[in-house]
Amino acid sequence: MDLWLCPANQIETAKPMRCKKEGRDFLVLKNTQGEFFVTENLCSHARVPLHTGQWDPAKTVLTCAAHGARFDLTHGGKPLCAPATSAIQMVACEVRKNDQDGADWVVADYDDAD
Repeated sequence: MDLWLCPANQIETAKPMRCKKEGRDFLVLKNTQGEFFVTENLCSHARVPLHTGQWDPAKTVLTCAAHGARFDLTHGGKPLCAPATSAIQMVACEVRKNDQDGADWVVADYDDAD
């Protein structure tokens, strides 16, 4: 099942957007090349929300605010440093035109979010 998270034009390169849909908490990010990424909004190490961390859109790296764990979103959310040892949960996404409003939306594949 597809989850229509948010209009693509609402995602600023330097500022990720937190989206709550179907009882799940997601983080939508865009890098400087215009690529979109969706993660569950949860650090794999500290189990704290990632939306308060730092986003480097040029390197496509997300840093957790709790302990500084860094994650590479171009390589499946893998950790780049301690204390994290496992990847964050990435969710497959794409940009699609919404038939109702004609806008491009970031759509997540709900099945990948399980």
